[in-house]
Amino acid sequence: MRAISRRKRSPGQMASDYPPGDSLTALSPRAQTIVKAARALLEEHGYRGISYQKVAAAAGVDKGTISYNFGNKAGLLAAVADSLIHDECLAILEEARTLTGEDRIRHAVEGLKRVTLAAEAQRGWFEMLPHAMRENGLRERMQRQYAWWFRMNLEWLGIDLEKMSHNPLVRGLTEVVAAVTDGLAIQVGLGIQSDLSEAMQALEVMVRAVVAQIEAAPLDEA
Repeated sequence: MRAISRRKRSPGQMASDYPPGDSLTALSPRAQTIVKAARALLEEHGYRGISYQKVAAAAGVDKGTISYNFGNKAGLLAAVADSLIHDECLAILEEARTLTGEDRIRHAVEGLKRVTLAAEAQRGWFEMLPHAMRENGLRERMQRQYAWWFRMNLEWLGIDLEKMSHNPLVRGLTEVVAAVTDGLAIQVGLGIQSDLSEAMQALEVMVRAVVAQIEAAPLDEA
């Protein structure tokens, strides 16, 4: 399983240059303060509530510091998008590494539930989605975030993507799991769901069945 990398930002390299999963751990303490301030504004006021002036005031920095660290608003928003589920995902992965078999699958599904029920993070994510449909830079970044999210799902389950890349069920599993959790998060946001126990029980049954088929496939299958 590929480890999550930890890199420091090189001079002149923006946070948006890093792949999701790396960017936040690569940021300086001041840059992380800026991301936290922007995220708080997003969660309280929505996407249009984020401006250089408001973020600078909330973070206690000048606007030039934001430009130095993130390049432009798109770069800042990229880091904000990463931050929404970043820490939770890495925490779930660290916990999963001590587990195997059915215990690991159960933990992975519980992790999906935790992420889905993270109301503030989900609200921020869905605030950004409509704008990502129209803004190329933000859309590309969120595509990369989904790719990272797909990989997280597999790592939580202990599936080696490199060894199993021949199996179409691997990619399909990550896409379906992401779609299910997105849909459930919408239901939670609308007040349709609150507990998710039954939905997650059904999801676990599905995941177990697909993982069993993935693990049964010959490693040398083309």
